Amino acid sequence: MFAKIFEVSAATASKVMAAHMSRNFLLKLPSKVCSTMAPNIINARFSTSPPKASALPRLPVPPLKITLDRYLRSIKPFVNAEELKVTENLAAKFGSAGGVGEKLQKLLDERAKNTENWLADWWLNTAYLEFRAPVVVFSNPGLVFPRKEISSVKEQLSNASQVIAAALDFKVKLDSNEIAQEKMGPHPLDMSQYFKVLGTCRIPAEKRDKLRLPNDKDPAKHIVVVHNNQFFKVNVYGNHGGPISQGQILGQLKDCIHDSQEVAPPVGILTSEHRDNWAKAHKILSQSPQNKAVLDAIETCLFLVCIDGPPSPDERAAPNQFTSAALKMTHGGGSRGNSANRWFDKTIQVRKNQNLKKLQG
Repeated sequence: MFAKIFEVSAATASKVMAAHMSRNFLLKLPSKVCSTMAPNIINARFSTSPPKASALPRLPVPPLKITLDRYLRSIKPFVNAEELKVTENLAAKFGSAGGVGEKLQKLLDERAKNTENWLADWWLNTAYLEFRAPVVVFSNPGLVFPRKEISSVKEQLSNASQVIAAALDFKVKLDSNEIAQEKMGPHPLDMSQYFKVLGTCRIPAEKRDKLRLPNDKDPAKHIVVVHNNQFFKVNVYGNHGGPISQGQILGQLKDCIHDSQEVAPPVGILTSEHRDNWAKAHKILSQSPQNKAVLDAIETCLFLVCIDGPPSPDERAAPNQFTSAALKMTHGGGSRGNSANRWFDKTIQVRKNQNLKKLQG
């Protein structure tokens, strides 16, 4: 089952990207639906569940002296001898008995006793969610898979269907606790992040973004496919409750491509904006119930699959096509490239390019 979303006029899209949007901005959600059914192909083998984070040793708070010593070593390459001496004196005063450092250390120790990880929230908020620069380049990583010759749309979609099927197979193993426990030596590691990879989305908000995590009570059963800046909600689970077959996924992808031959206005490029600007646009979009439903479909999907068009002449002429592909994975190539064929707030986006031989993105 798939439904086409984000069909807007060029004039409206221009207003959106200029952050001068009206309250009547509307993203249409056509009612076209294709039902899918598949035989039960899942034979889950249950294993012992990984230990919960609460059962694992907590992140220790380093002793104050070690923290101060590390701080002084870290600044040494960037200051002169006089500045280093001043800083060493300040650090000694800060770490003295009864000083401010000792009092703060006690507060950290107390926090560590009452939280699973005393640093996690501070790190997430300060290093990521409060960072106001665009997530593109500044925050989001990107990688290129091993080389593979993809010379036609048919091969492109077939390969994409394989990747989707493999990701869904991983999801089945994850849900049935079949993923092997990771360890550092004999010590088990916290694996809760595995359950936040699929279905998670960053939501723009002024001053500090939010994270939309998967809903365990109502888990997502769909992905979103993007082609020519047009977004499609694709259901990838059948009536039996398990993932549909690779062949059925391929059929859905073909339908998406068939129904998106024209390039749509670049709504997706909004996700590459400064976070406060994108937050304002997102807030206005969400005021419409229909828009909110569209955003919900994208934000809750398991992951995005970005089907890019043929490479530009500049891409073909690039001296290092592997690097060129990595750039497209990281930022999409800008407004004249495929940056609008993305939703950069999603944790996982899979990009499939076409007609770029011996290279798979």
